[in-house]
Amino acid sequence: MAEIESILITGASGFLGAWLSEAAREQGFELIGVDLVKPRSPKLYGAFAEGPCAGVDFAALVGARKLRTVFHLAGSASVPQSVENPVDDFASLLPGTATLAAYLMRCQRETHLVLFSSAAVYGDPVRLPIPETGRVAPISPYGIHKAAAENLIGHYARVSGFRASFLRIFSAYGEGLRRQVVWDICRKATAARKRGERFISLHGTGLETRDFIHAADIVRAALLVAAHPPVAGSRIINVATGIETSIRMLAESVIRELACPVEPAFSGVARAGDPLHWRADITALRELGFAPSISLAEGIARAVRWQKSLADRPDFAEGARPVAHS
Repeated sequence: MAEIESILITGASGFLGAWLSEAAREQGFELIGVDLVKPRSPKLYGAFAEGPCAGVDFAALVGARKLRTVFHLAGSASVPQSVENPVDDFASLLPGTATLAAYLMRCQRETHLVLFSSAAVYGDPVRLPIPETGRVAPISPYGIHKAAAENLIGHYARVSGFRASFLRIFSAYGEGLRRQVVWDICRKATAARKRGERFISLHGTGLETRDFIHAADIVRAALLVAAHPPVAGSRIINVATGIETSIRMLAESVIRELACPVEPAFSGVARAGDPLHWRADITALRELGFAPSISLAEGIARAVRWQKSLADRPDFAEGARPVAHS
């Protein structure tokens, strides 16, 4: 009888961590989780540590298990919050990343570490689509710290022998995400309808573009990358759809799905740390066999249905709860 393979997920209770935990468990893996927040489904995990990665005794948590893959999602997940408090953003990611990498160097040299990084490391790209070889020039503390995490892990992998993949994830969205643009548009449109207002206020011009990818596709990509580790060292993989969508088009699609009699009104002023245009080159991901399975129209419909189910709850009207998973 084959031995059950174990994987470790940090940030397991966060938006993408929860999606990943469900999918990995369905594939038959034993899960070990770490997060500041208790898991919504404790039964998914063979072991779980509640607290920041920097304070976790990974040797005690993992024990004698050999880890097939480590998915590192812990850290903050907000560009605006990183601009407001860059020290907290640094502290949420880098000390825990160093703690984890040091443990892998000592005890798990055969593992494959998959870091959930971000397209924020690219900043404002000089050309589209953005290849993995594109310049690293972040314009937010969040992007700076993700780039630093990639560098730190890359050096540990090089000197100790474990393998690493850096997933540069573009604009994630989907059911369960209580922040960012789809959530904000739904919340504002619902509130405006209740007040009888015609317009909702959004940042920027509406001409800014993003490469949106649904959480289910991100998790599919992550598990696919995990199943095909590099021979040695580290590598970078863009995780996106390769499709560019304007924020105005996104807003109009969300409002149409909500059937709200409102229109977006753009301030003309971009938020600090926000790039103008994003579209990924996903050739490397496609070569592993990946193709996006959820169109933006379907993904918006799913996200809006989920948010409608929360519309009568106070936390929906008041905004997103704080997101912290490390």
